[in-house]
Parts: sequence; structure tokens; C-alpha cells
Amino acid sequence: TECRIVAQLDKTGTGLDTAVYANMDTIALMIKNAQALGFNAFDDIDPEHAVSSVMIRVEDGVDPQSVVNDINIHVRHVKASGATSMLSDISSGLLNVSRMIKMLVILVWIFAVIILAAAYIMSVNQRRKEFAVLRTIGASRKTVSRVIMSESAVMGGIGAVCGLGISALIIYIAGRLITSNTRYWSAPDRP
Repeated sequence: TECRIVAQLDKTGTGLDTAVYANMDTIALMIKNAQALGFNAFDDIDPEHAVSSVMIRVEDGVDPQSVVNDINIHVRHVKASGATSMLSDISSGLLNVSRMIKMLVILVWIFAVIILAAAYIMSVNQRRKEFAVLRTIGASRKTVSRVIMSESAVMGGIGAVCGLGISALIIYIAGRLITSNTRYWSAPDRP
């Protein structure tokens, strides 16, 4: 079904960015066409009587929250919420997710520093005899320290490049999987 796009909303960074708003005639036409094509998500929907949401504009001077409360108390099988509460819920949810991500990043960095320090200390301790031989043949402490730091820098660089490559690959694969699995319904297999 070809539909004409009349506007595009600003990005919010939420699931609403992929939402499509249409009038009831367009929705009914799309549901009928989906049923004709065999999409299983619309089997029990009557396109002439389908309603997913209703927006109410209140008169000036009327408290929108009192209208929401009145609907929730007196109308069965309907959940009303105010536009401001919906946006604040989304905003607080995003803020909580952002805080959790920051905490995880901090924890990952702390563990990474601890693990790297332990690995370098173990590596130096295991190679004490090698460093003793270098000192015996005339290498200064500064030279031995430079060897240790150079090896650490090379190993750290190799690890960083490998980590970035693996991370990029995982993000690419996960992005493809997420993109391919965002369908909310599926058509039956066709020959």
C-alpha cells in the first residue's frame, strides 16, 4: 500500500522515532491489505472498528490530570495517561538507563585497570631471572625499565587494536540482527 508522508517528527532517541501516525481511513486500508496478504497479526481485528489510542484536547481552564483520573475511574478497559506524564516517564526511564550505563562503564574501567596491573605484575615476576641476566651483562635499571615499558606498550597496543576490531564486529553483527528482527508481525511462508 503506497502512502504519502506528510511530515516527520523530530528524533527523540526512543521507540517513538520509528512510530507511524496515520488517519483512521489509512489504518483501515492497511489492515485490510495486511489481512489479504496473510499477515497473522491482524486476524482478529475488524479494521472498521479498530482503535489503538484516542487523543483528547481539553478546554482552556480544565485540568488535564483531572480528565485523566476521571477516565481511569469511570471507563472500563481503558488506560488514560497525560501527554506530560508520558514524556516525563520516557525522560526518567532514559535518565535511569544513562546512569546505569555510566556506572557499568566506570566498573569496566576499574576492573580493566586491576586486571592489567595484575597481568603486568605477574609478567614481570615470572621474568625476574631474565631481567637479572640483563643486569649481570651490564644493562642499567633504566634500560631494563625501558624494555618492560616498551613491551607493555606493544602488548597494550595490540590488545587495544584487537579489542576495537572485535567490538566493531560484534556491534555490526548485533546491529544487523536487531535491524532484521524489528518486525512486529510476519507473513506466512510463500512458495
